[in-house]
Amino acid sequence: MQRFTEKRLKDVTWYVPAGQEALLEGLEGLVKFPEGAGVTVLKKGRRKSFALLETVVNGEEVYVKTFRVKGILQRLKHRFLKSKALRELEVSLVAQERGIPVVLPLAAGEKYQGGLLQESYLLIQRLPRALNLLEYLCTRDTTHRDKARVIEALGRLSRKTHDEGILQEDFALNNFLLANPQDGQIFLIDFERSHVSQGLSTEEKEWTLAKLNRIGADFTLTDKFRFLKAYCKTKEEFRDLPRWKRLEAYTHQILKRDAQRISNACVRGDRGYKSYKDARLTCYFLEGYHLEELLALAPTRQGIQEEHRGQSNLSWYTAKIKKGTVGETVRVCKFYSQQKGIPLATAAWRGANGLRKAHFPVSPPVAAIEWIQDKGYKGVLLFKELEGVEDIRDVLQRCPQSAGKRYSILWHVARFLSRLHNFGTFAYSVSPGDISLVKDRTGIYKPFLARPYNFLVKKCLERGHRDREIDIQRLEDYLQGILTREERDYLRGQYLQYTGVIS
Repeated sequence: MQRFTEKRLKDVTWYVPAGQEALLEGLEGLVKFPEGAGVTVLKKGRRKSFALLETVVNGEEVYVKTFRVKGILQRLKHRFLKSKALRELEVSLVAQERGIPVVLPLAAGEKYQGGLLQESYLLIQRLPRALNLLEYLCTRDTTHRDKARVIEALGRLSRKTHDEGILQEDFALNNFLLANPQDGQIFLIDFERSHVSQGLSTEEKEWTLAKLNRIGADFTLTDKFRFLKAYCKTKEEFRDLPRWKRLEAYTHQILKRDAQRISNACVRGDRGYKSYKDARLTCYFLEGYHLEELLALAPTRQGIQEEHRGQSNLSWYTAKIKKGTVGETVRVCKFYSQQKGIPLATAAWRGANGLRKAHFPVSPPVAAIEWIQDKGYKGVLLFKELEGVEDIRDVLQRCPQSAGKRYSILWHVARFLSRLHNFGTFAYSVSPGDISLVKDRTGIYKPFLARPYNFLVKKCLERGHRDREIDIQRLEDYLQGILTREERDYLRGQYLQYTGVIS
């Protein structure tokens, strides 16, 4: 059965779903994008961009996803492979035929030059009131009832997708669309990295569920079991599900891979990052900030604090900068060392961005700057100062001993430390400000890594058990005199329990 109709307009060949040939008339004026007026770029990388078109197609606002083919080898390979845009259109059509609710792309286009694919385009209808599930469940004040209803619907849709043999490689909350929050209808989107088969293996199903599990602390165990109960068709199947240890192990592998990918991207000017180099300095920073403003930051005479960290000295102060037209407060940390070639600022920048990608609570990094010097090392790390932040010692000291709130804080700290050790260890002893607490939307204190420069990311923990024992002892030493013996035993016991699950 023919699934789409093909037509060439100037230097772009367009494909539209069968029966939608009328769309081709509205594509005549779109052959000049993705550059120029009428295009609002929302995301842009080296190989892919996502934009909103001002031009209306078939009476609807339209997103365009552009895939660029870089390098002669990739272009030669696409002489034997379909473009990403056309593959996504095909998988979307198959998913729709198999009863999966999808936002069907309007058209796919391919641009060739000299017989080689240069770019491909995917046009997608914009649903005006739609929200992806990451927005709806994690950043909005959604009621418990509505959240439970959507999680159950997500579980049923995930099972339907797996039963129909649709393997979505980017199985994440932001790829599920709630078209109208009032009716709870969920659509699966973004089939860029998907394939279709007659059925999925158990490992493939578990791997995609682990990708949903990446969201981590934003979902409670109750939320996760509610999802799994909706995913399973019978009580027996629910009881036979793999233990959380296996699912968490897959999740850990995915998070480490995600963290490593963004750690590399943040120093090469990709995926929302910028870089600048000259004969004197190197600067890495987030898109949206002004390079000149970052480079002009200099310490003032007031508010500078100094400390000693291993073989380097550190001074820090706060400053005001702008992102676009919005003012932000950042902490500026300056590193000085007598040794050359120790990229402390860049290492902290890469580590913090990797942790952020892995959904780990860490102060958001803004920029890293390093200077070339004849003697020693000089570097600067900038990260955002968050509001409502308190040191863990201060909060615990305010709470009566053995109070339920203290045990709640210790439980979250144990979980925090166990997750942290999936990526590395503290570089030095825990000191004031390293682990801070901030209240979430429900009023519960949650810990986060407030000073990313005191964390050492390791690709492989060769001395893992020893490093972890040192870190838990460092935390206990920092809280000495505040915790009772029972609370200290509880903290260590919870830490060991979660470390055993995740490692």
